[in-house]
Amino acid sequence: MGLLSCDMTEPCACPPSRSHLVVSGTVTQGNQAVFGAKLTFQENVDGPCTSLQDRVYDLQSSFAEPLEVTTDDTGAFSAHVYSHFTPTERCVIVTGAADHGTVRVEQMARFRDEHKRPEAVQVDIILGAP
Repeated sequence: MGLLSCDMTEPCACPPSRSHLVVSGTVTQGNQAVFGAKLTFQENVDGPCTSLQDRVYDLQSSFAEPLEVTTDDTGAFSAHVYSHFTPTERCVIVTGAADHGTVRVEQMARFRDEHKRPEAVQVDIILGAP
């Protein structure tokens, strides 16, 4: 077993720091909460939310695994998402999917270094009529 060592005078062999964010919200259809809606989380690393998104990446759980997030019986969800990119403001893309459709919402959010308290954003998704 080897140890990695990093100091200020040599290149670092340590993995780069990640950034993170907490995304919470609801999924509704009409005035009704949607139970069991599946959510996915992505980021556009090129900055602002636009329709031209060349570099869109999936956000992950704290263990670099895909997120599996669904809404509870009140239609609410919350996810602590991680990015392999440095802290900055960029576009978060949240997609909610249920039996009656899929809706994608884009919102600017500030990602912070994973060793600092994460920012929190609210994203509410309204699905179309059944």
